[in-house]
Amino acid sequence: ARWARWSLLAGMDINMVTDKHQNLQPYPVALAKYNINSTFYFSGAIVAYSPVASKLNGVSKTVYLNDSGNNTRVYKETNVRRPLYDVDIPLTAGINLLKKLTEQTGIQLSVLLNKKPTKIMAACYYKSTAEPVDPLTAGSAQQQYTVLVLNMDYRFITGIRYAMKKDVIGIDYEYALQPAG
Repeated sequence: ARWARWSLLAGMDINMVTDKHQNLQPYPVALAKYNINSTFYFSGAIVAYSPVASKLNGVSKTVYLNDSGNNTRVYKETNVRRPLYDVDIPLTAGINLLKKLTEQTGIQLSVLLNKKPTKIMAACYYKSTAEPVDPLTAGSAQQQYTVLVLNMDYRFITGIRYAMKKDVIGIDYEYALQPAG
């Protein structure tokens, strides 16, 4: 059987994570594959608008007050960075295990597309046994942290592919060297 040196593929991907924050939104993929011989190949792809299934929150502002009439003690403005979207560029090397089954591994560069947070104001209420909050001293014992979101990150990837005539089905595992935030 004769094999082609170059293959171009286009399709859709979907991410599933082991965490509880799923974002099962499909996104487009374009892939180029170069066959070295009938056994080994290299491939590279561009993945546009890949959703990052994470929930990153950080308090940006806290307002302390003593409003027992409305049962309110604190208002917190929270920056919610969700969802995040990446452009992914995976580069892999692969091996044809069987006529229709391949295995590949490589590295992926992911570039963050959006970093603008959504702001949410939330009231924190008194508990029935809580003492009133003194607005001058209430924040002194607390620390607030900035939530940093990486503009770029690298991931190790590995996966298998099964070819059916002109269609290919695959499953990949990605391991990020650092969390998104």
